[in-house]
This record gives sequence, C-alpha cells and structure tokens, in this order.
Amino acid sequence: MFSGCVVLCTVLGVIQVATSEAPLTLEGKVTISVDSRENVFSLRTGVDGAEFLTRGAPASKMSRADRTVVSIAPFGELNAVRMFLENGDLAVAAVHPELPFGFFQVQHTNASAQPEPIADLTPFRAPLSLSVPAADLKVLGTAGLTATDANPGSYTFLAVANPKTRAGVVAAWLTQERGSGLMFSRVEAGAVVLEPRCEYGGVLLDPGAAIASEWLVVGYFDDARLGLEQYADLVAAHYAIKLPPQPSGYCTWYSEHAGGASNQKDLKVLADFAAEKLGPYGFNFVQIDDQWQGPSRDGHPLNAGALTEEYLGKPKDAKDRWWGGPHSDFTTHHPEGPYGDGGMKTAVSNLRAAGMIPGLWLMPFAWNPTCDALKDHHDWFVKQPDGSLYYAF
Repeated sequence: MFSGCVVLCTVLGVIQVATSEAPLTLEGKVTISVDSRENVFSLRTGVDGAEFLTRGAPASKMSRADRTVVSIAPFGELNAVRMFLENGDLAVAAVHPELPFGFFQVQHTNASAQPEPIADLTPFRAPLSLSVPAADLKVLGTAGLTATDANPGSYTFLAVANPKTRAGVVAAWLTQERGSGLMFSRVEAGAVVLEPRCEYGGVLLDPGAAIASEWLVVGYFDDARLGLEQYADLVAAHYAIKLPPQPSGYCTWYSEHAGGASNQKDLKVLADFAAEKLGPYGFNFVQIDDQWQGPSRDGHPLNAGALTEEYLGKPKDAKDRWWGGPHSDFTTHHPEGPYGDGGMKTAVSNLRAAGMIPGLWLMPFAWNPTCDALKDHHDWFVKQPDGSLYYAF
C-alpha cells in the first residue's frame, strides 16, 4: 500500500516515486524483489521464475524502499526501486521489459563539511543460486577461466557458469564514465558470492555533493557465452559504437612456401588465389612480414661515424656486435632482397589489383639511425633521459 507520492530531483534525473514498506517487485525480462525489512533483494528469470541471485544486500542496511522510474540511454525509462540506506547512500535496482538484465547503481552524498575522498562504491554483495555447488562451476573474467575459489578479480565483467551446461550468470559494468568497474567473487558456504566494485581512485567529493556509481548489469543465461555477447550489445548500444568490418587476411611469415616476407612473384600468386577463393568470405588483406626491408644491420660493421655506440643505444652490458637482430632500415626495401625487382611499389600495386589491402611489418623504435634517410634526423627518435637514442636492437 502506497503511503504517498512525491517528485524528487537527484543525479538520476527528475523522477516520480511512490513509497511503500511492503516488499517490492519489479517485473521485466528479469524479476527483482526488494525486501527493505529483511535488508535483501533477489533476482529471478522472467521465463520460469527461477531465482539466480539470492539474498543480495547493499553495502549498508536499508531503512526503506520505494518505486521510481529511471532513464538509461538509449533504453528509455526503466521501472526501478530505490533503497534508502542507513549510511545515507541510495541504491537503485531497475528492470527493462525487453532486456535480460537487472540494472544496479549506488549513489553517495558527502554529508560532512569537508571534501571527502572516494576510493570506491559497492552496489551490493550477493550469493548466486545456480543449482550446483560452487566447486562445480567456473569463473570467466579478464584473468581467464578459473575455479570459483581462484578468481583474483576481473575488469569490467565476470561470468559464472556450469561448464557442463554453460548456463550461468553474467555480471558486468555497462558504463565506465568516471569510475573503473571491477568484478570480484568469492566462495562462502558452498556458493559463489558476487562483489562488484566501482573505483574512483580517491576523487574528492565536495561537501553536499553527490556521486553515482556506474551502471552494473546482472542476468542469467542458458549459455553464459551468449550472455556475454548480449552484454557487449548493451555496451555498443549505450555508447553508440559502430565497428568497421572485421579485417581478415594473412601474414606471409607463416607461408610453408616462400615464408618470411614472401617475394614479388609468389606474393602475386598468393594475392590472386586469396582473392578468388577466400575473397567471397571476407578475406581482404595480405601483410608482408620481416625481411622485405634492408639492408641488414648485422651484416656489416656499425656505421657510427662520429657518434658513440652509447649514444646510438648500446646497453651497458652489451657484447660485441650488439646491433644484431632483424633488418632495421625500414625506409627502403633491400635491393638484393625478395622485392629487389620492382620494390614495394610493385608489391602494393599487385595486392591492390587483386582487391587486397596491403600490410607491412615493421618494428617501432628499431629504425636504423645511421641509415641514409635518418642519419640527419635524430630529432625524430625517442630519446633516453641522458640524451641517447631509445633504440631497439
């Protein structure tokens, strides 16, 4: 039973709210139930009503909860519940009728008279309910695939799933506007417990000012891999990300015949074959790898001239001929190398004639400072603190 209705302006925008002391339920693709008296909330699937997040709790005890509406671009208005916490913070949970995630955010206000450093904000801490013991589940995050008790933490996202069925929960940060979203988990009483954290690095919050965490999303999927894809779609929609077509091609280094940089003749054969047989499937570039450039710096004495070897980048513990390694004159092709007959212009013409994008291998910081094209342009090089060249060899 509603006890009243007010209009309130917060960092979430101008919203209409209705308060209640009874447990509140939000229904969408997922269902969120909030019980402020028990200080818990839960998430259930919208299909069969199976609970997958149980007895979640915000960072501080709830004093009351009410219904509201929040707006998250570009998804429009979402039905939501605000949880007023005894420490003065405000937690928000929301659902969308067409999106298989619950949305969560926490807001903190500096009630002191002094600037307050904000290290992090934590929306909640919640055990998962996935029908099998935690030992039978796996966790996937930016640390890779791990056992549930071995996850060191993950940037941005975390998936917890049954490897036999692939069913599981995806929890991830939708936004990263000001804070850095992290996902932690641990095992307690045989269950995986989610502990999301939004870090701010000690940003100072002025007296009376408020800061809202990034938006976190949590959902259950029959295949957690597809859940991660749907999360990626959410991020793309929120930030209006439009990726160019994915490049697909080949690096000549790995050729069984004419490997390394290939050569003028075989490169044309490769490009023509790829265009005919693989082009219809998206193949569109060929990269010429190492050994096209030249001449080799380790095939002759170092031409230091009036320069010292230390200035040219010689390490303190280097032995004789420290300048060995890949050919490093990337300003020209090797006149006696695989593209000596026609140079790189002919190679590029042949690739483009076949409809391929030309690619070329080179090493940053490894361009030979004694070659003709660069010997008078050391101002183009990155320098060490002592003024010597930062030169990879």
